[in-house]
Amino acid sequence: MKKSPFLRQALLISFFLFGLQACAARPDARPENWASVTALNQSASQFIQSLFQQDIEAVIKHSELPFYFNHQAILSTEAEWRDTLRQLRLATQPTEVRILALEPYVPARLEREKTELWLRLLKNQFDTQAYLMARLQVLPGNGRPAFQEEVLLLLDPVSTRVVGFAY
Repeated sequence: MKKSPFLRQALLISFFLFGLQACAARPDARPENWASVTALNQSASQFIQSLFQQDIEAVIKHSELPFYFNHQAILSTEAEWRDTLRQLRLATQPTEVRILALEPYVPARLEREKTELWLRLLKNQFDTQAYLMARLQVLPGNGRPAFQEEVLLLLDPVSTRVVGFAY
């Protein structure tokens, strides 16, 4: 079903106004207070490496709550986050990963290319974050071939900590 131009424009205006309201409610979330792109990239890289190496303490150090966990949950407490990371460790093995690229992903592009995800982020109030699309080469070992993966990282634009991810 094709959206009408009027409906699309109305949605975009409401998203824009909602974003302005969110920035007004949280002055440190305004773009002039954001950390540098370099700092965001560094934090994202450290988080990715820690997550794939299953270093729970490092993952917690580079993340912040509440945490958007890949469409599955919003983790509100450190105990929930630690439990989720322990379960992830039991279900998987430490894996080497290469970060091929970290690309800023603006909300307008996110809304256009990943509409369902953007609507979930809006609903759960993760719409004032900085977004980076990470292109990764995962090297699983044990004779299994390497593969590429894209992961959207959500970062607090002021603290630079990761506040979520989605595949």
